[in-house]
Amino acid sequence: MRVALLTLLPLQAAAASPVDKVVELLKEMETKIEKDGAAEQKVFDKYACWCEKTTARKAEDIKDGRQMISGLQNHILSSKGKLESLAAAIAELEAEIKSNNESQKKATNIREKENAEFQANAGELQEAIGALDKAIRVLSGAGTGSPGNPSELAQVQKTLRSVIESVPGSMAGEKVSAVRQFINRKPTEFIQYAPQSATVQGILKDMYDTFTLNLEESSATEASKQGMYEDYMHSKIKELTELTDVLSKREVSQAEAKKSLAMAQQEREDAIELLEGDMQFFKDTKASCHRKATDWAERSRLRDEELDGVKKAIEILDSEEAKKLFESATSTFIQLASTDAAAARRAAVLKTLADRARRTQL
Repeated sequence: MRVALLTLLPLQAAAASPVDKVVELLKEMETKIEKDGAAEQKVFDKYACWCEKTTARKAEDIKDGRQMISGLQNHILSSKGKLESLAAAIAELEAEIKSNNESQKKATNIREKENAEFQANAGELQEAIGALDKAIRVLSGAGTGSPGNPSELAQVQKTLRSVIESVPGSMAGEKVSAVRQFINRKPTEFIQYAPQSATVQGILKDMYDTFTLNLEESSATEASKQGMYEDYMHSKIKELTELTDVLSKREVSQAEAKKSLAMAQQEREDAIELLEGDMQFFKDTKASCHRKATDWAERSRLRDEELDGVKKAIEILDSEEAKKLFESATSTFIQLASTDAAAARRAAVLKTLADRARRTQL
């Protein structure tokens, strides 16, 4: 070993060395890095929890939205089918109501026509019956030699002529011919015609009875037809009332079905729009959470490397060997010679400190 000349400098034991100060700063840096890491980890854990809960909630919302859309679609199809059924039922009811009204109108027209014919026929029969009754009374006087007033006889002749003209074909024959011959005589000849008067009176009485019977039968037939007409109209009116009530209910159901369909279609559109928004939000949130998780993993790796570097630097600077080395350096003004091992160790320490400082600044 070579001999070196050394100049000793006085040291104050109580004063901290520069290395101790560096170690203290490194320890403070270590504490700060750990503290910041814990705080950032807490924030990230909270964010990760939000990501998990939010994506789970949105996934459930998407599931519910799809189920809602499916349910609304089924409701829409059901409503459309119901509307088609109601439309067919309403059309059928309207056709039945139209047919009912036409039947009532037709029956009323027939009844009015029949009644008009009856009234006309009954008037003629009543007029003929009255004329026959008067003629019979007048001719009864002629048979007794008191024919009555010639003007009255002339009126009877005129009335009987109209009666004879209206006699049905089934009554035509010798009797009508006898009456026609009788009424064609002059009123002054009725006295001489007295023997035939009784025969004519009998014919007129038969006609009177026939006309009276015809009137009674016609009146009975009219009453029967009127009764059947009233029964028929009563049933038709009752049927029409029932059809109208059913139609009204069907129309109400149709209006409600249309309203329900419109609401379901609008709700489906809203649900589709909401579902698309939820799906986009879910996609964006998943991407954002994944990106931040990747960033956090990289940041954690760099922090761990930084912390490992600081701990390594502290371990090196705070070792007994390093302390002895730096104590020797501070107590010696000139060192003419040194071992190769000491130089290598110092170089390694200085390189490590420089690297860690550079990373800390980054």
